[in-house]
Amino acid sequence: MSLTIKDSLHDEATGLLLRAAFLDEVRKGQSPGSIGTQVRRGCLLILNFPVLKHIQAVAGNEAVNGAFRNLLGIVETRHRSRDTMGRIGDHSLCIFLRRCKEQDAGLIAEQYVALLRDAVIESGEHRAAMDLHYRIIPLDWRGRRTRQGISKIVKASGDADRMVTAIQTLANSGEHEAGQLLYLAPRRDVSDRAQAVLNSQDHTAKVAGADYRLKPGILLKHRPLVCCFRVSPLGLIAPTGPISKSALFDAVLDSLAMGNDNGRPLIESQMVVPVSAMQLNSESSLWLKEQCRSRRVAPSDVCLSLRVDTITQDLRSSLPAIRSLNRQGIMLMLEGVSSAAQFTAIQKLANFDYLLISAKVLQASLLKIRARKELESLIVLAQEQQRQICAAGIDSPALMAHAQQLQVEIGFGRECGRSEPFPGTLRSG
Repeated sequence: MSLTIKDSLHDEATGLLLRAAFLDEVRKGQSPGSIGTQVRRGCLLILNFPVLKHIQAVAGNEAVNGAFRNLLGIVETRHRSRDTMGRIGDHSLCIFLRRCKEQDAGLIAEQYVALLRDAVIESGEHRAAMDLHYRIIPLDWRGRRTRQGISKIVKASGDADRMVTAIQTLANSGEHEAGQLLYLAPRRDVSDRAQAVLNSQDHTAKVAGADYRLKPGILLKHRPLVCCFRVSPLGLIAPTGPISKSALFDAVLDSLAMGNDNGRPLIESQMVVPVSAMQLNSESSLWLKEQCRSRRVAPSDVCLSLRVDTITQDLRSSLPAIRSLNRQGIMLMLEGVSSAAQFTAIQKLANFDYLLISAKVLQASLLKIRARKELESLIVLAQEQQRQICAAGIDSPALMAHAQQLQVEIGFGRECGRSEPFPGTLRSG
């Protein structure tokens, strides 16, 4: 790939900015005029994947592009909405971390490493464990390098070898026919046990019994997969007490703490925690930031989910805390939006990373033309603002196909609707 100023702005394989266009965006993003009188510098995070050179040598450029797209699907699960990504080479991804100090950039880099370290790249009969180099370059407001920065070489751990074996075992098992549709087993199949857990005061059990949903994470048969946990059923009204005094939050943070033996990194996890706007204030924001630091929890592993019908009256008073949490890297999800106008009004006040569309809204758009047009206009608007659109509660092949036709993801990230499951987590349809 020859990256010159004559190239088109975007990479055809991934849609990312190419080198020249990406550098123009960096310079523009650092200019004083774009940020007012207060100049906030940023950093470049360069991720280089030597493992892709091996794939290119044995399988060609098309295989490299496919593997790069899958790696991008993983990176997007932790991508901050204010940052910019570019493909600066066949094997290299660069992320412009806006308003980010070198020390914070190091923490963000380690979050990406935690996701990517044990990925297995597969192309045909060829499989390779992850091998990546990253480099952080501090910038001044003109977009020029201020220091040498830091760099690190990351090799896959022994878990990657076990993953290669697991992939081969699944591929040879014959349990899943080509093209067979697989989807989440509805929780109603275990409704008695689920209800008992929900009513229990044992918050650790509540986390362990959380709902599963797909999103990208590791590469399994060409496709990334991650288990995403939701600590209470979709639509359940969040508690109103402060999160700093919530036993549930303690259990969530404990389960996400680095070093916990909870199945990672073979399955990377993210917790979606329902909250109400009235729970979020400056005190709770500082508490959550400190807890993530002291317990070694990646902030982007925590996703706070707010229902639109419960936040309208409390959102303005909670705005400073919501914005602070977003700056810290905590993910924000908005549930229950029904129209583009409603989404526009809320998005002007706070940046939500995920827009969650319910199965009920998708079902209505499948049956009624007007409902479909309203949903399509909402999707177009969210895509223009680069928000990820996902769905939950989809448990039928027809509804899954409809969601994919509308470009609504079954979980988080671009690849999750086409991910394949670990045996035992999903069932065939």
